[in-house]
Amino acid sequence: MSCHIKLEGPIEKGDQEQLRAEVAAYAKARQELRLRGDSPPQLEWMPSIPRICLDSPGGSYNEALEILEQDFGTFATAIGKGMRCESACALIFMAGASGDGGSIDLELGGRVLHPLGKLGFHAPKLLVPEGQYDKQVVDAVYSQSVRHIARLVGQMNKISFPESLLERMLLTPPEQMFYVSTAGHAIDWRIRVAPAVFPSELSPLAVWNACYNARNLVAEALGEARVDIYQGNFWQKPPVFYEKYSNLIGEMPIPMGSQGDVSCKFQPDTDPILYNWYIPTTSAGMLMFEIGEDHTGRTLFFDPYANYFVTRATPLTVLARTDDSRREYALSSELSAPVAKSTKGICGWTQGDQLTSYSRCVETITETPREDLSASFDLFYQFEDNEPIEVSAEGSFALGLPANPTKHSFRFQKHWASMEVDGMPDAGDDYNEPGVDDFCLGVTNGESPWCTVRIFRMENGQDRFLFWEDH
Repeated sequence: MSCHIKLEGPIEKGDQEQLRAEVAAYAKARQELRLRGDSPPQLEWMPSIPRICLDSPGGSYNEALEILEQDFGTFATAIGKGMRCESACALIFMAGASGDGGSIDLELGGRVLHPLGKLGFHAPKLLVPEGQYDKQVVDAVYSQSVRHIARLVGQMNKISFPESLLERMLLTPPEQMFYVSTAGHAIDWRIRVAPAVFPSELSPLAVWNACYNARNLVAEALGEARVDIYQGNFWQKPPVFYEKYSNLIGEMPIPMGSQGDVSCKFQPDTDPILYNWYIPTTSAGMLMFEIGEDHTGRTLFFDPYANYFVTRATPLTVLARTDDSRREYALSSELSAPVAKSTKGICGWTQGDQLTSYSRCVETITETPREDLSASFDLFYQFEDNEPIEVSAEGSFALGLPANPTKHSFRFQKHWASMEVDGMPDAGDDYNEPGVDDFCLGVTNGESPWCTVRIFRMENGQDRFLFWEDH
């Protein structure tokens, strides 16, 4: 990862002036090359603003805020392999910008995090002088901390510092550190992850991940609500693939609130020079969202980096290359972490018409996607005093558990079972089974025999396992 300037060690008073001087020296050197004429080769790879590589445990919040307030827009930022940028340093990193010098600025600018770099945030620390714990001193230190936060809030729109990141930062105690460690974190907070492993195939899963990972960024731009992209029945039509001007394109519709469905298209970059060698921090191509009826309205463009093509929970470390100077590839399904969700609730057993037992439990559903958007599901029910129960099934990725399951859809403790979700057991598909009704009366403290229950029916037709989500 190329660096024009390095900022290393603790952030201290005077760093803002030193950084400004180094940025000015870079601008002067670049201008001198321009004045020579004939486009010197080294000028071709000099963006309009320099990239600062950061390796610092933090330090003065005040000095970091001075850099944000005085020098934003004059430099890009990066955290290289094995480097760390924490606390006050993380604020400087978020001030990274792209210049206006054309494609080289787009490729080298902004804020870049190596998959093996560390970017950490926490709330400002109250530094009370040793032994000076009277009310006046503590109040003054507290007021200073509040002013630091207010100054950061005042810069958020200018430097594109997301509110969700500020919230996570302020909820992290000063003695702890929250690290940007997953693909979803980096996408939500507009952080480029590079150099990284790219998808080896333009598969349905690769396009789905790219489109849905960018979905909430588009929603914010359009004033629509964010959604959990892994909630059941959120998408219905898989991607289609076709060629246009000799380029292969993957396209699929994305639900976008009041906008209806918008068209998401991904076109891979096919330039072998740019794509394979010279700029290891480049994107994988172009992601386009066409808005409006018949897609005749505005079009939003995104640069999808490697972390767009995997599930949100995928650790950034998984995306690291063995050789940063060369492009590396793998299937999206090989890189993507399973999607897991845990829910507290109550589990019970019925035999025939009798409720035999019920107790508190935790349901964990783990979904492992494949390239064709099929998925394997593993359900795990954990109890305080009993052995866990394991269930498995096959289905479609991000559509929830298999719809309209048949008798042989699930393997319940290695035996076949069927499953259904019934919202009104005493009048629904359970055929007025008293045992299920008694379960609902129990989990609702006797208030109602109606409750939404996941019912697994065993092969023998007598035994049923029930799960109710504790609301």
